[in-house]
Amino acid sequence: MVRLTARFCALLIACSPALFAGTKDVKVDTIPSGAEVEVNGSVTCSTPCTLRIPSYYFGSKHTVFSTHGAEPIRLRLAKSGYVPKTFEITIGPLHWHNVYGNNLYDYYLVSSTDFKIRLDSVETFIGGISSSISGSTTEPRQGSVEAVVHASVPAIVRVSGGHGSGSGFLVTSTGLVVTNAHVVEKESTVRVTFSNGNSVESSQIYSDEDRDLALIKIPGEGYPSLKLQPVPPNPGADVVAIGCPLSAQLVNTVTKGVVSGIRNGDHGTWIQTDAAINPGNSGGPLLNLSGEVVGINTMKIVEPGVSGIGFSLASKEIAGVLKNRFGMTALEAAQPDSQVQTVSFASNPPAAEIEIDGAFIGNTPADVPLAIGERRVRITKKGFQPWERSLRVVAGAKQVISADLEPVAQ
Repeated sequence: MVRLTARFCALLIACSPALFAGTKDVKVDTIPSGAEVEVNGSVTCSTPCTLRIPSYYFGSKHTVFSTHGAEPIRLRLAKSGYVPKTFEITIGPLHWHNVYGNNLYDYYLVSSTDFKIRLDSVETFIGGISSSISGSTTEPRQGSVEAVVHASVPAIVRVSGGHGSGSGFLVTSTGLVVTNAHVVEKESTVRVTFSNGNSVESSQIYSDEDRDLALIKIPGEGYPSLKLQPVPPNPGADVVAIGCPLSAQLVNTVTKGVVSGIRNGDHGTWIQTDAAINPGNSGGPLLNLSGEVVGINTMKIVEPGVSGIGFSLASKEIAGVLKNRFGMTALEAAQPDSQVQTVSFASNPPAAEIEIDGAFIGNTPADVPLAIGERRVRITKKGFQPWERSLRVVAGAKQVISADLEPVAQ
């Protein structure tokens, strides 16, 4: 990630007409409002708010010696109950050429003075996650590499944007795509292209940069999807990597190898493999011979005299993000052998946060699919006392939970 210098951040965040006369206002708002705004990593304000941007980011320059916007400006919008959204408000890099056609420097320009961004609720974004989650620890039925590839390719996609491309794969029939964070870095909109050549665009992107993991929600349903196997494979197990290397010139390239080792680090569990992983493969699946995703292909070591050392982020990390960030109940609800019942939640006042068994799942009012059994419900809203109850989810019965929240005593 490109970050602004400390001097520029100080100007951007704290500038005033007296301190820096050459500025312009950029308005930032969200639907809903109240989102925290980070400017290149520095928390600046909450929406709706106004940023003071140096005027040279708007093209106010006349000579090669004029001050210019040498770095992009990236905003990150975050609100509890909604998927964080990151995007750049600048376009570039643009090139300043002299009369001889030589590029003297690159610069960036702000694309608008008014941004209004719709945030996606966690519930809307995640949809029907994990009808494809497999948690079995039993030995799966093994198939041939040819059979695995034939069954998997329809769910493998190419992800492309203005700054590059990579691979990805669908994990739900409702259009949730998994890829690497570095594939969608700097992108506010990406195009997802399927093996049959059809494609769709999406601006619904969630990134976990620590794990180099990203989720993209595309419109539609009825998509082919792959199962995640959260239990890491054993060293020596056969694995297959599928992706679109060399900027998608070689779509759905298949390589085979073995699991060389399981490595645990600061940012999760990684599968070391000798299956060939090349630029453009990033974000594609690493599959076992049952066609289950055991990892997401991420990187390889490139050094003289070194070959056959690649790494895939283990599927247990993907399942962990889905569980911890988007709610355990979403994972539980869609197990093939689970019974599910929809429970309606409401509160007075509305727009309170709903937690089930300690996992955030959305805001009131909401209809939530829950697995049958005992659940612990917690409904909270700033300025009000938490509402907590035990809930027995019963099959076949319409259940409505309505919480009257008491104001916090002043």
